[in-house]
This record gives sequence, C-alpha cells and structure tokens, in this order.
Amino acid sequence: RGKSFNTEVLLEHDAKGDDNDVEQQSSKPISIPACADFYISYATAPGYFSFRNTKDGSWFIQCLLEVIAKFSKYEDVNTMMTRVNRKVALGFHHNFGGEYVKQMPYHVNMLTGSLRLKSSTSL
Repeated sequence: RGKSFNTEVLLEHDAKGDDNDVEQQSSKPISIPACADFYISYATAPGYFSFRNTKDGSWFIQCLLEVIAKFSKYEDVNTMMTRVNRKVALGFHHNFGGEYVKQMPYHVNMLTGSLRLKSSTSL
C-alpha cells in the first residue's frame, strides 16, 4: 500500500517497568517504528469544516479543555479524546443555510502504550 519503509528507532529504557514490560523481559535491544508513539488530533476529519464560536472559541478546543480539566487525573489520552469526540458530536450544531450541520473530531493514534498527562502545580 505504501512506498516507504518505516525505519526502526532503538529504545533506551530509563525507568523501572512492571513484570509485563517487554523491555524489562528482554536482554536484547528493543526498537519501535520511527513513526510510533505519536497521537495527532484534528478538530475535524479531512475535507470537513470545523466551527468556532466568536465568543467561546472552537468547539473542539472548548471540549478538549473541559475534558482534560475534569478527567486527566483518572484517564489516559485515548479515553479522554473519545469523550471529546462525543461532546463535540452531540453537544454542538450550526444552522448553515437552513440545514443543521455537525462536527466530528479526527484522531490518529500510533501509541504503543497508554499515555497519561502529568499534572503540574507550577503553572
């Protein structure tokens, strides 16, 4: 399907993992594809409009900030982004020429594990 190879990146393990951690179980070097461990979010799928309220900002960013503020202590990024999807899809609509239109966020998940946000008290 493609025209390029995904080269490997060697991992250097610098933290203690649990007993199920593949890196801890192997004495051989571990590598992942060069494009691994990226999570990319877009306000909407390619080819579709995203919407912004002139007072409150974009629907996507409104929902993203709400969800992170409420759930980042308890949930991983993928679970939170599913919440953002639902909030944007169900919580907003726009009347465009007599027709109600909606928005659906779009995410590309290339994570090899769970990603959690670390809270910071020094903002």
